[in-house]
Amino acid sequence: MKKLVILRGNSGSGKTTVARALQRKIGFNTMLISQDEIRRNMLWVKDGIDTKALPLMIELLKYGNEHSDIVILEGIMYDEWYNPLFN
Repeated sequence: MKKLVILRGNSGSGKTTVARALQRKIGFNTMLISQDEIRRNMLWVKDGIDTKALPLMIELLKYGNEHSDIVILEGIMYDEWYNPLFN
């Protein structure tokens, strides 16, 4: 059975640290999708309504669902900005 784990919370609350530890604990075939990694490092875009990070995150979730046993999604992900991600 495929699983999705979502870690959301305030800045500096330890989401990334927990997500990485969880990925190591679970082991192989576990995909970690980090909002900050995509937005800040891969795309270098601002956060907010219609952020360009959202379409890539959606595609990565689809890929993870198809190719990984467990997907861990972590980030602040304000509901009003990232609502399409959760639908």
